[in-house]
Order: sequence, then structure tokens, then C-alpha cells
Amino acid sequence: MPRRVTTNIVTGLVIAILGAGAGVVGWRMGRPAPAAAPHKAPAQTAAAAFLGAAKAMQGAAGYQFSGRVTIGIEVLNVTGTFSTPDRLHETLQLVGGPPLERVSIGTMTYQRGPFGWAAVTASPAPGDPRAVFAALGGATGVAQHGSSYTFSVTGAGAAALVPGATAASVVTGTAAVAGGWVQSLMYHSADGAGTTVSFTCTAIGSAPPVTAPAAPAAPAAPAA
Repeated sequence: MPRRVTTNIVTGLVIAILGAGAGVVGWRMGRPAPAAAPHKAPAQTAAAAFLGAAKAMQGAAGYQFSGRVTIGIEVLNVTGTFSTPDRLHETLQLVGGPPLERVSIGTMTYQRGPFGWAAVTASPAPGDPRAVFAALGGATGVAQHGSSYTFSVTGAGAAALVPGATAASVVTGTAAVAGGWVQSLMYHSADGAGTTVSFTCTAIGSAPPVTAPAAPAAPAAPAA
């Protein structure tokens, strides 16, 4: 997989969306009456709620995430923790391949190897997961279905979400929002080989902070 695609996958982090909730049916008291039509929030209200949740995720102190990225026939599983301002602990694993665990704090990146943790410089730079939620700030066509929202992203936002997207690309997705946070997200674009990203976020605002890993112990000196 090209380095650019891998880097964008990390930036994109991110898993599966929950189904849309059912509409609420109201009944009149007293004499029988037909069921009221399912409630639908006005488009402006739905968009405001969704965009507000995406903005809140950009300012969250941290969260844990678990997701899957599929590009063509390649499938990458991602799990980890993000904490502000620039701390990321993640494990990446292509299906059928070994896991890659690394920690990034500012400009420093550490990777776990067979002999423990070590600082690395050649590894692709990790992306800021908040970029995903920033890209959602340009979402259009937002519609609410219970606690879930459907949306579309084009232009620069699409390019931030999907490797190889162009100005003409369209990314469509669904997000589940609860408590003012984006709890889960799924989006897809047919461009290129086809990309689908899905992830869930937990412990939003309460995840333990990411810390630098302990340096591996120095090897013992050979016996005299």
C-alpha cells in the first residue's frame, strides 16, 4: 500500500455506523384518531445538531476509537486513543498482516518492535484524527433519522476524508450522535478503488491521556 494512502488512512482513522432510529408516532388522547406522522426535525435544526457534534469532537480532551478502513480489497483495522493536544496511541493491522503499534507525541514517534519501544523517524507521519471531524464541518444535505444523521461531503472536505478524492468527488455517510458527541461514523466514496471508513468513539472526554512509552532496557553486558 503506498505511503500516501497509509498516511491518509491514519488521518482518517476511523467505525461502523449504527442504524437510523425509528420515528416517534404520537397518539391523541380521547376518541380514536389516526397516528401522527413521524417527527422529523427541520433540516436546519438537523444540520445544526450534526455540525455542532462534529465541532465538539474537535475540542474533546480525548477519546478511544476503533475502526476499519477498506480501500479496494485492502482492509486495515485501527484501534487507539487520542488525547490533546497532539498525542496518539494506535495499533494498525492490515488483514492478514502483523500489527503495527506506535505512539506519537508532538513530533516524536515511538514504535514497538521485537525488543520493545524505540523512537523512529522513517515511519509515515501520523495524522490528526480531528481532521476527520473538521472535514465534516463542510457537510451538506444533512438529514436526521432518530439519533442518526446522513450527510454528504464534497470538495476539500472529501479530499481530507478519502485518499485520491478530487474536487468532483462525493463522500456520503451516516453518523450516530448522542450527548452532543459523534459516537460512531461511517462514510464511503466510490472514487478510485472505492473507500469505506467506519469507526466508533468511546470514553469521549474521559479517556486516559497518552504518555510516552518506557524506553527498552539496555541489553545485559556479556559475562567476563
